Amino acid sequence: MRLNICLKFSPTEGFPIHYHYWLQSAIYHVMEGNIADQVHTQGFEGDGRIFRLFTFSKLLGRYELSKDKKYIRFPEGANWIVSSPIDDILGSIAGGLLKQLALRIGGISAEITGIQVSHPNVLSETIRVRTLSPVVAYSTMFRGDGSKYTVYLQPGEPEFRRIVAENLQKKWEGIRTWNQAEKKDESASSYPMNNASDHLEGERRSVNLHMLNNPKMHILEYKGGIIKGYSGMMELSGPPELLQVAIDAGLGSKNAQGCGCLEVMGRG
Repeated sequence: MRLNICLKFSPTEGFPIHYHYWLQSAIYHVMEGNIADQVHTQGFEGDGRIFRLFTFSKLLGRYELSKDKKYIRFPEGANWIVSSPIDDILGSIAGGLLKQLALRIGGISAEITGIQVSHPNVLSETIRVRTLSPVVAYSTMFRGDGSKYTVYLQPGEPEFRRIVAENLQKKWEGIRTWNQAEKKDESASSYPMNNASDHLEGERRSVNLHMLNNPKMHILEYKGGIIKGYSGMMELSGPPELLQVAIDAGLGSKNAQGCGCLEVMGRG
């Protein structure tokens, strides 16, 4: 499920070009109830990894850059997509937004002019998507002294595809674990539990990713660090259950930091 949040800003106010942390903070600020603590403090465990199980797009709309390209304005407003496979997460966010009818994003006040809910369902084994925020895949490496460093990968590298595919499987396990714990209605779920685990176990790495254009690299500054990701059009193929995870929870890593949000453009 996803929310399309329509925002209106003062025409003179501008965001820093690296505003993803502001957007993430705004989500946590409006989230209500027990699910807020679950998402922010505990997360969702899937195959030994912890996921927040939500993602969001960059601000979408006509924009203007400052002369030094350090700030961005949206004089006509912007749309913002927030997506999650956990309906309780989006219900909590929507509830908080409807109470306020305004949103504080960093130092900028935004008027909420509309909220639309959609349920993009994946019904085929191949889909074409475009990125609404960059897709990230990385490996953690160790130096000779034992210290860690991060290697960001790019589409086209086999390791990029492997990491993305394994990441989807782990998220899927986290979603199923949550649904089982909450006794969610399986008949209404996009993540069926009965016999599905055996079906996917043998195809654990069967999700394939093929870029349909030249990917564009993005360098994002986040809380004093750097995140490297790629945007573009791509074709995904694999079990529909895992493709659904990519659409709902995001593709690749750093989803809760605003990476890997996708829009389905059609079947492959």
